[in-house]
Amino acid sequence: MTVLLTLKQYNLVQKMLPPMEKLHQNDFIPLFRLIADDYHIEDKAAERAAAIISNISVIVSSPRKAARLCSLASTWSSKATVVQDEPFTYEVKLEEPERCLLAQTLDAFSRIVMGQMHILFEIMDIPESAQENQHALDMYHDVYWYGQYGAKEARDLLFPAIRDFGWNGGYGIASKEVAEDARLAYQLVKALRREYVLPVTNEPIAQIIENPQLM
Repeated sequence: MTVLLTLKQYNLVQKMLPPMEKLHQNDFIPLFRLIADDYHIEDKAAERAAAIISNISVIVSSPRKAARLCSLASTWSSKATVVQDEPFTYEVKLEEPERCLLAQTLDAFSRIVMGQMHILFEIMDIPESAQENQHALDMYHDVYWYGQYGAKEARDLLFPAIRDFGWNGGYGIASKEVAEDARLAYQLVKALRREYVLPVTNEPIAQIIENPQLM
């Protein structure tokens, strides 16, 4: 399949993939710095938040997931061709597994960047030793559902505007209080999944061409 993207959409994917790869290596700093930049928060807050999350021992790195994202990131530019098809600047050819991986990763990115920090604990792996340890499973439950063990503190460092909303609270995706990166990623996810796209930015909706050879 081929995806037609604007320059801003293309650049967002290029910007998003490396920190999401690092996330699956248990390195939270690149993604948290991106969030800090989006919301005009000091880098020190991002680093403190990363240290807190790193110390919550309910998730581990996933080399396989990181490798898949590394492969997509390293080949992203080679998959793209510059086009003169206003308002689009690039067409990107994706295999079906790549489309699914990109949509899945953009979805997680969008949710995390809008403040849904529980998604971190949803997409990352749990230590094998924890799966038969009731205390560890209870700890995971409390972190995921209630933001305990410092998780909400880390969220509040990155998203002070939603400090009073509670662990699962926040602004909706259409709100201008949500960073444009999150809103633009949402639009891309919906387009890649061939679903209705609520226009939450001024960017045009990415176009999907299923069989470009027939055009």
